[in-house]
Amino acid sequence: MKKIYLSLLILLGLGFQLPAQDVAGGCDGIRYITETFTEVEVSTVLFGENINSEGQLQALYMDVYQPVGDTVSQRPVILWGFGGGFVGGSRADMETTCQEFARRGFVTAAFDYRLYSLLQGIPDSLGTMDMIVKAMHDMKAAIRHLRQDAATDNLYRIDPDRILAAGVSAGGITSLHAAYLDEDDEIPTDFMDVLEDNGGIEGNSGDAENLLYSSAIQFVINLSGALYKKEWIDADEAPLLSIHGTADEIVPYAHGFLAVNFGFVFYFNSVDGSGVLHPVLEAQGMPNLHIAVPGGMHEDTYTDPAFESYRTMFTVDGGLLIYDFLCPDIPIVVINSLQEQALEELSLYPNPAGEVLNIGISASLGEYDAILYDLLGRQVETWTNLSGNWQLKHQNWPTGYYVLKLQGANWQTSQPVSW
Repeated sequence: MKKIYLSLLILLGLGFQLPAQDVAGGCDGIRYITETFTEVEVSTVLFGENINSEGQLQALYMDVYQPVGDTVSQRPVILWGFGGGFVGGSRADMETTCQEFARRGFVTAAFDYRLYSLLQGIPDSLGTMDMIVKAMHDMKAAIRHLRQDAATDNLYRIDPDRILAAGVSAGGITSLHAAYLDEDDEIPTDFMDVLEDNGGIEGNSGDAENLLYSSAIQFVINLSGALYKKEWIDADEAPLLSIHGTADEIVPYAHGFLAVNFGFVFYFNSVDGSGVLHPVLEAQGMPNLHIAVPGGMHEDTYTDPAFESYRTMFTVDGGLLIYDFLCPDIPIVVINSLQEQALEELSLYPNPAGEVLNIGISASLGEYDAILYDLLGRQVETWTNLSGNWQLKHQNWPTGYYVLKLQGANWQTSQPVSW
């Protein structure tokens, strides 16, 4: 499986070199929403150990990334889980993502979790549950280690009340289970048996002191992941930010079966994908944002130029949701730069257009009007009170070149288009 690098989440080009202020956990209207540091330091720490699928004791490490020169005493931390179908991948896959978020002022970490060895053969449904549970337990141990450090050596200066779990594919599945599965949920007997075989809800990947600390998660970032049961989400649990392709052939967008391609596609347990998780949060009044990528598959959702507008929405609107969670009631002072970034990532396709011209534009820009001009400056058509992505349908205008002007409350841009 290809590595999916998450620079799509980073608001590139918004670098401000301002001193980090130790006010309200770093909430100064700039930090966390834009890059404020140029250098990042990384350290590797052993956070636990446990028996892997081959029956061997495996040491578990995580790489912790911190911005150099930061003086804030309590910083949010994002713990990133890598992808790879629970049979491949490594914490090193998340280095680029961790570096970029650390430059925004976060502490970030990429952690090991135990993978399934294909030497054991193709796993059955119980084996798939076992993979998810082992990964979940390892993430919980990593979270507890960070809280233990905050209470003791304080090497990382994290805020134990602002821990975000994030992941891609298998890492997203891991994060969702670590955040939402708890003892009060209705857990099917077979899943409960797997849990008990691995040490219960919390597991035993950490030592006795590690297990004294909480593994609670305050926010989840999910890229193409899924949860075993959507009913496990409760109203008092973490907000959720997701992006997921609606045609995902590996992790289902809605309710469906997990799949792994070993040359032949094998289908495993049924799960609930991002498309059915967010309605649960909506119904319970929980903060959330979901970007559905129409026609996006498991990997091309993050690589295909046709889906750039959806990645832009995830970048900008997702960044704003995270900031609102971290710094409620503290206004962003670089909103104009955010708008500039959103406009830089505006996409119009196909161009030259056919029957429909797709306008990919971030909902963070608010309502806007669109005006189509011909090359003589004559107004051809006007549309008002638009928001977010939009489709301009051809209305038998003569073939040729035009200018499409998009205008919001305090921004505007003009783009050449043609039919």
